[in-house]
Amino acid sequence: MKYRVRRIYATIVFATALAICAPMRAERPQLVIGIVADQLQTDYLHDLLPLMGEGGFNRLLKNGLYISDLDFGVPQTDGASAIAQLYTGSWPANNGVTGAETFDRKTRRRIPALMANNNYSPEQLLLSTITDELVIDGQKFNKVYSVAADPLFAVLMGGHTPTSAAWIDPNTGQWTTSPYYTGALPAPLVMRNMQQPLHRRIDTMQWKPLLSIDRYPGLPPQKKYYPFSHGFRSADRDVYTTFGRTPAGNREITDVAVQYLRELKPGHGKGTIDMLNLAYSLAPYNRNRDGDYRVELTDAYLRLDRDLERLLNAIDKEVGLDKTVVFLLSTGHFDNNAHPAEMYRIPGGELSTKRAAALLNSYMGAKYGHADYVDGISGTHVYLNNKAMEEAARRPASSGSTPLEEARDFLSRMSGIATVTTLGDILSGTTDALERASRALDANTAGDLIISVQPGWTLNDDYSTPSTRTAIRMNTAATPAVIMAPGHTPSKASEPVSALRIAPTLSRLLRLPAPNGSIARSLVLP
Repeated sequence: MKYRVRRIYATIVFATALAICAPMRAERPQLVIGIVADQLQTDYLHDLLPLMGEGGFNRLLKNGLYISDLDFGVPQTDGASAIAQLYTGSWPANNGVTGAETFDRKTRRRIPALMANNNYSPEQLLLSTITDELVIDGQKFNKVYSVAADPLFAVLMGGHTPTSAAWIDPNTGQWTTSPYYTGALPAPLVMRNMQQPLHRRIDTMQWKPLLSIDRYPGLPPQKKYYPFSHGFRSADRDVYTTFGRTPAGNREITDVAVQYLRELKPGHGKGTIDMLNLAYSLAPYNRNRDGDYRVELTDAYLRLDRDLERLLNAIDKEVGLDKTVVFLLSTGHFDNNAHPAEMYRIPGGELSTKRAAALLNSYMGAKYGHADYVDGISGTHVYLNNKAMEEAARRPASSGSTPLEEARDFLSRMSGIATVTTLGDILSGTTDALERASRALDANTAGDLIISVQPGWTLNDDYSTPSTRTAIRMNTAATPAVIMAPGHTPSKASEPVSALRIAPTLSRLLRLPAPNGSIARSLVLP
């Protein structure tokens, strides 16, 4: 009997000791700050950390889980498709967002993704996001905001039912939203439109180097002779889009974020988790005369560091960083459209989508009879007229090839085109390269043929207006990510990490279900 009592007592003591020694389960945060810095690159960040203060990038890297190489697992991304992938945890082929634009076969024009009846909405985003899961968890009693210069970024980061998603109207410069959202524009933005409208300020703004250019690393001598000075002209058609891609636009986002924290008081709910999503830009400045953007890009990093410091200080003051999860993500791409001058004799040329469509239509007409075989070309996607192609299939070519194969082979012989692949071949995913390509395509919106342009050439996408020009380069940049959460030890992921793991990791951290299409496991935060 005494032995049994002693054993029970020992068991109680041991269990009590375990309870005392075991770490207490951390409370859920009161606020989540989601930051996407479009085109943020790991190498630029590392090179410039010594010039940055301790309160911005350095604060995040030293206090969070730092991922230096985020792998998106597709041949290429843009800002819209990357955000959709990060927030849903699923491939573009599954989530419905394969890029910033789609091709409308009826009008034969490119249109912005997520736009219907001239209004933006997330209806084309087919899966739930980390933001959606947070709203569901709070039964819409929590405050969930999204702020960006770019409407696509604001809509995607806000999910399907945020309290508000707001962006800068590219035509007027006013802060705006969409009729899709039931709530009105938040009061700070209404007042900002009235008291500090961007159209009154834009012509007076100047962008000059933050520091002496001599201190900027990695620049050739000729770039250090003349400091840059850029302004904005309200008369320019795309002035507000350009503004949103510069440090001036990033400062505007930070100003609004600080206003939100002070006036809308996210992070002060009772038992709910609030969220504020912010999008910044580190896109190269493409309006300098020599096409060399390195000085401006270096300066943009240094200025964004100060914006982040100001943002983190405001969070700490208004809510407390010990009650806040902050994550910083990038988008896995870089719009490097700089093209060497002709005097350097780099092989290349210009591929016009309008000319390519005309030549293909003439070739198919000569082979199968006169018809309108090409609906259009948008970027690297060639859209064929289904009815005309079916008629052509009834008149087999002497070569024994199908009309689709004939169109593919003709385009592949065109100067500037490296390869042409049919949609069916890509979706079959019979090789690793085709499998990666298939993840980035939605069969409902993709072209019938997908071309690959030769590096060194410029793709002039002039089939529909406005035309765009893209210098083709195959180089890719490492993309960083940081998750800073109270109660978790700072650490670094030394190996590449799939971008699909971000959403489930944040879900696990916040004790939420992962987004409904999430297909990867979460990371384990120490």
